[in-house]
Amino acid sequence: MPLEPKAYDLLVLLVARAGELVTRQEVLDRVWAGVYVTDNAVARVVAQIRRALGDSARESKFIETVPTRGYRFIAPVTRQLATPPEAVDPAALPPPPVATEAWVDRPIDGANMPARPPSPQAGPSSHPWWAAGFALLALVSVLLAWRSQGPPAARRSAAEVTTRQQVTSSAALDAYPAWAPDGHSLAYASDRGGRFEIFVRDLAQGGDRLALTDDGQHNVQPAWAPDGSAVAYHSYGRGGIWIVPRTGGAPKQVATFGSRPAWSPDGTRLAFQGGAYTEPGASAFETFGPSSLWVVDLAGGPPRRVTQGWRPEGSHARPTWFPDGRRLFFASQDLEATTFWTLDLTSGALVRVHDAGSRALDATLTPDGRAVYYVRMADHFELWKLPLTVQGAAAGPPQRVLPPSELDVRYVAVHPKGTQLAYVAVSTVSGLRSLPLHRDGVPSGPSIRLAEDAVRSARRPSFSPDATHVAFERQSGGQPPGVWLLELAAGRARPLTTPGVLARDPAWSADGRLVYHETGTGEQATLQAWRIADGSSQVVAPLAAGGHALLRPRLSPDGKTLAYTRSAEGQLEVWTRTVADGRDTRVARVGDGVAFPVWSPDGDALAVDVWRDGHAQAHVVHLSTGAVTQVSRDVDHAWVRSWSPDGQRLAFAGARDGRWNVWSVRRDGSDMRQLTSYVDEHHYVRNPEWAPTGDRLVYEFASFAGNVWVVGLQ
Repeated sequence: MPLEPKAYDLLVLLVARAGELVTRQEVLDRVWAGVYVTDNAVARVVAQIRRALGDSARESKFIETVPTRGYRFIAPVTRQLATPPEAVDPAALPPPPVATEAWVDRPIDGANMPARPPSPQAGPSSHPWWAAGFALLALVSVLLAWRSQGPPAARRSAAEVTTRQQVTSSAALDAYPAWAPDGHSLAYASDRGGRFEIFVRDLAQGGDRLALTDDGQHNVQPAWAPDGSAVAYHSYGRGGIWIVPRTGGAPKQVATFGSRPAWSPDGTRLAFQGGAYTEPGASAFETFGPSSLWVVDLAGGPPRRVTQGWRPEGSHARPTWFPDGRRLFFASQDLEATTFWTLDLTSGALVRVHDAGSRALDATLTPDGRAVYYVRMADHFELWKLPLTVQGAAAGPPQRVLPPSELDVRYVAVHPKGTQLAYVAVSTVSGLRSLPLHRDGVPSGPSIRLAEDAVRSARRPSFSPDATHVAFERQSGGQPPGVWLLELAAGRARPLTTPGVLARDPAWSADGRLVYHETGTGEQATLQAWRIADGSSQVVAPLAAGGHALLRPRLSPDGKTLAYTRSAEGQLEVWTRTVADGRDTRVARVGDGVAFPVWSPDGDALAVDVWRDGHAQAHVVHLSTGAVTQVSRDVDHAWVRSWSPDGQRLAFAGARDGRWNVWSVRRDGSDMRQLTSYVDEHHYVRNPEWAPTGDRLVYEFASFAGNVWVVGLQ
């Protein structure tokens, strides 16, 4: 049966995700990546597939429509490995799959619709489309199996995964799964009730779900005691590390700060990261700023710091214990890359284990300490496994366990016997929103989606000087991030930089003729200027020199000076560099670390983020005097992004009580205002950019949902 290419691509996507909801946003990102289409175009292609299968929207047997959300393939799917197409003998193709109610991806709690076999009365003569449909499915399953094999290394590692089961089915976000010591239940955090609480789910068919916490304090990151008697967790609302009995009851605080607790094998100590929890999004940092590792003795006494943040360089995050109870494994995360380390708690010796080559999250030791699983963030989210020696050194190259999919893999947890892996499949919908403002900076109306289909997955917006265009960073279709240009009046977006070539964090020149952006990595990183008129580019400055990386650079309004973040002596600092002669000057070394400078319109000041006790607040550095003024207060985090055109106010993304919103404040710290009113916890806002006309702010907005899944390992 003939199908248009887009229809075939969509069918492959749905069949590959049989039984799962595929959101409309995922369909657009995967099938129409980088192309603006209307809702009618998607509906037309779905209708074409249904006609080919003899299906209907009213009585779906293959493709179910989930109103306002997306589509789900509901027929049984059998996956069969096959040799590459050129080696396939048509006579040797497998027979059409037989309808059955059992398939590998069936959810534990029955949230997915069951497989629907054909009616017993249906025969070939009365429904010829049924046999044709299954013949098509057989062909698609062969092609899927062949296409999913990938390169040899990926084939070998992907074969480790056997079965897959869905454990939760919340429409919100279930996150941070943790195995009970007996391997029969999982603890996890869920905001299905509007606030994150800790639950325990029995994995038996129809098993009970028990709420361990119910205090509305945004409780996350559960960790089981080795004997299964209690669960430690981080309370965002109350702060610090808490322990609650396995059967529920009154929790006990064991540390007044920190997050990500991990029990020692003998159950007498907890290790945790000193840096604060940020948010549970798929791409969220596990912590940020100068996070150190700490250990607290549960018999009494204050926590003891065992590493110093940014020594080794990066935020020290997610400690896990080796079986001997004498060593910790942890990740050191900077803005773009992650390294793995071991720490001997007796001697204090640090040993570098592996450089992940990009950002890596959720690094988790296996119970025997002989491997670590982690999520690698590059062009996709992928689950990898690094084998380790008894001493904790890398025993070989890492292997991919789960290939990239339409959903992002996060929050990995290894079964006590090493036979299964729990993770969360996260779906993220993101884009840009525009908030209209009065001249005094007060909102004049609600925020609206900004050219929704044109700016999916957009990040870090930057207004042109005449406020007619927005440059932004976008990553889609498995490509590295690139810079795009949105024409506001028409609502059209197009790639600005060369597709497939890394380009990020755009910023306009004062005359509107250039867009500056970062490109390259490591020693090859540079700041480039892209000329709008003819698409030519030139290097403005190298971003690696003298052993230091120039992180998140910003060019001054006159184009003569670069402000940037760098690490020095184990701490983040803000520096400037004159473009003409490359002369560097340290501008600020404040608190536990200072980063991410933003120039004032007159070039006389920098807005920066300053960390203290794991939390960031917005400050202003006055360049003429060197004075540093804190301007944000009464929020847990304040991540500053832009200035008002008159230089009197700053806009920042602020978190209070686990909820992220857009805020503004005067440069002297007075008149702080919350400009948006988001109340749920499974979203974030970032990078509010003030329009040069002063009449609006454009900012990133993302919402996410996800459920806990379990895969079997060979």
